[in-house]
Amino acid sequence: MEAIELLKYNQGNPLLFNSVLFFFLFTVLYIVFTAFAKNIKARNAILLIFSLYFYYKISGEYIGLLIAVGFIDFFVGKYLIKETSLTKRRILLAISVLANVGILIYFKYTFFIVNQFGLQSSQFFSYFTREILTPVGISYYILNPRVYFINIQGGDRGGRNKHC
Repeated sequence: MEAIELLKYNQGNPLLFNSVLFFFLFTVLYIVFTAFAKNIKARNAILLIFSLYFYYKISGEYIGLLIAVGFIDFFVGKYLIKETSLTKRRILLAISVLANVGILIYFKYTFFIVNQFGLQSSQFFSYFTREILTPVGISYYILNPRVYFINIQGGDRGGRNKHC
C-alpha cells in the first residue's frame, strides 16, 4: 500500500529529478521505451504517458490544464494546416493566443496586476488570488506552440517544426 502512495501526487513532496523515485521511474521508462525500438507510435505513446505522469508527480492538479492547453493547440494547429481562408486562419490563431496567453497571464501576472491597481481589498479579486501556484513549465508549454503556429501561418503546411 505504501508503494501506491509513493506513486500518487503529494503536494508537500513533489517528484524531484535528483530523487531515487525519479531514477527508478526513468529507468522503467527507458527499458519500456527501448523494448519498442521499431514501433514509433508505441514509443510516442509511451513518452506521452510517462511525460504526463512525471508532470502529474511534479504539479498535481495542473495536469488537467496541461492537457486542456494541448487539446486546444492540437486542434487549432490541425485546422490551421487545412484552412485556406486567411480570415478563418486568423480567427483560429486568435482563439489559441487568447486562451493560452489568458492562462499565462492568470498564473504569472495576477498578483502583479492586483497589487499594482490596489485591488487586494476587493472580495472578487481576493477570491481568485488566494493561492495561485504557478504550474511547472507553464511559459514553455504555452509559448512553444506559438512558434509552431507562426510556421504554419508562414506556409509550412506540413506542420513540421523542430521546436514542437
